[in-house]
Amino acid sequence: MRMRCLLFLTLLLIGQINGAKAAVVEGLYNASVVVDDQSITAQKKAVKQALAEVLVKVSGNRGLLADKEIKGYINNAQNILLAYTYESTAEGLLYKAEFDVNQVESILRSTGFSIWGKHRPQTLVWLAIEDKDTGTRQLLTDSEHQNLIDLAKQTANSRGIEIAFPIMDLTDIQRVSVYDVWSSYTQNLVEASERYGTEYVMSGRLFYRTEQPVSSLLEGDEALQQVEPKKLNVWVLEWLITRRGTFDSGEVEASSPEDAVQKAIDMITDKLAAKYAIEAIAGDGSENKTQIVIGNISSLTAYVDVLEFLTNLSVVIDVTLVEQQGGFSTFELELFGAKENLDEAFRLDNRIESPRDGFSQPEVNKPYFWRP
Repeated sequence: MRMRCLLFLTLLLIGQINGAKAAVVEGLYNASVVVDDQSITAQKKAVKQALAEVLVKVSGNRGLLADKEIKGYINNAQNILLAYTYESTAEGLLYKAEFDVNQVESILRSTGFSIWGKHRPQTLVWLAIEDKDTGTRQLLTDSEHQNLIDLAKQTANSRGIEIAFPIMDLTDIQRVSVYDVWSSYTQNLVEASERYGTEYVMSGRLFYRTEQPVSSLLEGDEALQQVEPKKLNVWVLEWLITRRGTFDSGEVEASSPEDAVQKAIDMITDKLAAKYAIEAIAGDGSENKTQIVIGNISSLTAYVDVLEFLTNLSVVIDVTLVEQQGGFSTFELELFGAKENLDEAFRLDNRIESPRDGFSQPEVNKPYFWRP
């Protein structure tokens, strides 16, 4: 059997994990660009590149860079630049730019692109590798594969998400084997990941494909048939994402393991952004208003905290207190997106508990509960 190297990335959303909570991602409106010098020419080029990176991070959409209107804004990036500085680092001279939050969001809304707030799900990453030359399989650790770990984190950071790797102490080693990650044994992975309290768990495999995959059984009672021929002599990263029993899967092809990791992180970020980023909705906003009741607001401090929480959500344009009865407050919210977007935002922060019935199913027209 011909040798291959495998690094299979699977994303497992574990919303049921107690205490799982979204990260508050800072620096979404900042970007750093490597430059040759501090000349005006270099600065003009760098500020455009920096704004392009910020727009991708804030929207979660790489495709927007092909939009004609977006290109126009990027060409005039200096207009919304708040501040910049230079910093000498090991990777070279950095041009560090900060852009106006309101202006960036205004650009995205006026062009119809989504906005992804700073509350974003954290992801724990389990990776297994099969050496291309020896066929040896092992879990990715910082002692053996620091370059891939650093690259994965850098790629995630450039897209505005946070990822972490298991510390691989005795507890992890006893609970998770290479086989678990290699074959995506989800039960073990989910249980072992609970200690980290992340919203998502990611595991996976990537291989160097030198021969066609085995035949697959197609729908119905048809006999085994060969799938469409695949590209050979490439690194292939297959991934699977699951959330509460629902799955999505795909694969990337690359010329190196490093490129495969970057492409996989990009694809995973695209999936998360498609779920959590808020699409702009045209109109005067009246059709996007909703009222919600939140319980356990029994003090001025709690009210201020809830008000701050609601106004900081990217889906919320405006918040108005309609009524206060005992510990229950009724708020009218003007939204950028749909009510479903608000519920997704609540699920990313465990301070708001959604109403559910005895079977853990969502209940409509029932109060939410504030958990300070």
